Amino acid sequence: MTPWQTLQRRFSATRLLRRAEDVETLRAGGRVMEWVVPRAQCLFFTLDVAKVPAKRHESYAALAVKRMAPFAAPDWHAITRRGQMMVWAWPKAVLEVASDGGPTWSTGDRAIPEAILRGEPGEDDAQLVACDAGFDARLWRRGLLVASQWFPQVPDAAAWVEFLRGAGADAHDAVPMPTAGGWRESPWSAPSRAAFAVDGWRHFGRSAVLLAASIVVAFLAWPMGSGLRHAVEATLVEGRIEALSEQLSSVLDRRDAALGALDETHALLALRARQPQSRLLAALERALGPQGIHAREWDFQRGSRLRLVLSAPGADPQALVTALMSTGMLDDVRVEPGNEAGQMVVQAELTAGAVP
Repeated sequence: MTPWQTLQRRFSATRLLRRAEDVETLRAGGRVMEWVVPRAQCLFFTLDVAKVPAKRHESYAALAVKRMAPFAAPDWHAITRRGQMMVWAWPKAVLEVASDGGPTWSTGDRAIPEAILRGEPGEDDAQLVACDAGFDARLWRRGLLVASQWFPQVPDAAAWVEFLRGAGADAHDAVPMPTAGGWRESPWSAPSRAAFAVDGWRHFGRSAVLLAASIVVAFLAWPMGSGLRHAVEATLVEGRIEALSEQLSSVLDRRDAALGALDETHALLALRARQPQSRLLAALERALGPQGIHAREWDFQRGSRLRLVLSAPGADPQALVTALMSTGMLDDVRVEPGNEAGQMVVQAELTAGAVP
């Protein structure tokens, strides 16, 4: 191994995969720990940030994650491309589980989703990518990942059609062959400048400090040709790195503390897990479509509260409530006339359901 490779490895993060039952080291490195969150633990969604100033992307995404995530204290990773943000979110508790004799999560570690270390980006196609456990279904449009859902095994034709329809794509029952492959050394999509502003400093700030320090060490030590001078300079720089790392950790700790009260509030609102939107919309279509009733608008309010605007000319409100309750996904259903003729507004609570 060359001196440069040794230095590069020393200042690269140690990459770890957190499974439910154990921890696997994917790449040996320095002191910084980079934890890989299994795809099964991640919620994927997209955000339109085309009209959001770049400096507000992080706060905008953080609020969206807290609103969308059906679990308390979420963490997240985002990639921004052409005004669209691809977001993976997961509960922090997944990484904070203690391991028997192995490495454990600590403040200052960073986390990334398994999805960005598997497969290749698409253009206008649907993919099925093999993961450490299960499979990741992906739909790409113009090089952007617009939908992603985890399956414990290869989905059958009906599940595949439901995934495509839920993403607004032309449905076909030809399930693609799973794409096999190992772990990528680097993510399939390196962060853009905007994405780095959102996610890079949150997860890679300490590595940036370490990389800058490594360049300084290499520049000073190389022309000297003295092993002793190299060791002395490396020791001094390492001390400075530790000091800067402690300062950065202090800043991150204060930021987490400031968001603590907000996390607790959202934790209470998110006690009931939200149903995947594709599954919910498919259930609504099955229950209401035969009656000529169709959803025109929907949005989530206060965590698990759903508001629907239906086109339902001549519909009986009581029959409408019965049909919605029959889906098994809605509770506390309330129906009232809308602002336009033939329009009904529905307020309901989502029942507990699995996160894709």
